[in-house]
Amino acid sequence: MYLKQSEAAASLQLSSQRKRDLLDHFEKNGVELDRWREFNAAYHADDRKFMQFLIPPGKRVLELGCSRGDLLATLKPSYGVGIDFSAETIATANARHPDLYFVLGDVEDPQTLNGIE
Repeated sequence: MYLKQSEAAASLQLSSQRKRDLLDHFEKNGVELDRWREFNAAYHADDRKFMQFLIPPGKRVLELGCSRGDLLATLKPSYGVGIDFSAETIATANARHPDLYFVLGDVEDPQTLNGIE
């Protein structure tokens, strides 16, 4: 049974104050993400090219800290899984890339990884 994003986010037990602060920052400033990515477009283009060089299309890919899933989608995996602890970014990733699988959770929490095939 899937929880609503807000219920799932509330149930997350992040393991450090640093993670809680990071989540709080992205939840409060999520609208700035597009502007920030546009400002740093050259960096993100180089990152995508390098990842595409390392990971050919058709591989199974797990991205930790996937944000909106854009990098994972660029890799064209046969099966792609993204994990992030922001309910808002996971909801956006699901909407933008319905062919990929996104998990709300903390990658350092074994329970998050147990549910992934």
